Amino acid sequence: MKKFLVILVMVTLLGGFVFAQDTNTDTQTITVTMNEIALLAVTGAAASTGSTTADAPAVAISVTQPELAGAAPVVTVVQDPTYLRYTSLRFGGLERKVTTTFSTLPAGFSISLAAGTTDSSAKGNVGTGATLEFVGTTLTGDLVTSIGAGLARTGIESNAGHPLTYTAMIDETALANLGDGLADGGFLNAVDTVITVTFTLTDI
Repeated sequence: MKKFLVILVMVTLLGGFVFAQDTNTDTQTITVTMNEIALLAVTGAAASTGSTTADAPAVAISVTQPELAGAAPVVTVVQDPTYLRYTSLRFGGLERKVTTTFSTLPAGFSISLAAGTTDSSAKGNVGTGATLEFVGTTLTGDLVTSIGAGLARTGIESNAGHPLTYTAMIDETALANLGDGLADGGFLNAVDTVITVTFTLTDI
């Protein structure tokens, strides 16, 4: 009986030793964690550096008198080069778009915004820009569509991104409404309306 127990113990130890031995093959586990990404900025033409994208340049629109009596008012838009930049990583074959919203709009006035084509800095499916007209109660629209699926990035180099161009005009179908909502209390020589334009990278 003792001899049997000694043999059993030896077999058990030997078996444990055999299973613990290294071989010419081994494995290692790697876990890849990938997060969806949605980053957007509106900036000037300069390349982006540092940890924060530069602010977008302001746009100035003015309505002034024409040279000739009876002619239409002169509408002038002054803007420095402006670009829409984004990084989008979307899973499952899904896409994104960029919506644009105006906070307000003077009565009898229209502003158009065009998003042009990106340059060679762009990688992936950066989407297609459109031209939107904001007039009356139309204050929002889809400026860039079909972003993704997968990775889409416009780049951060100089002149990278969708170039943004504003145009403006008097809405001649609503001339009687020009100046509506202005608390004048008398004659106004000039009035400023500040409009905030919001760009949002959103899932679709």
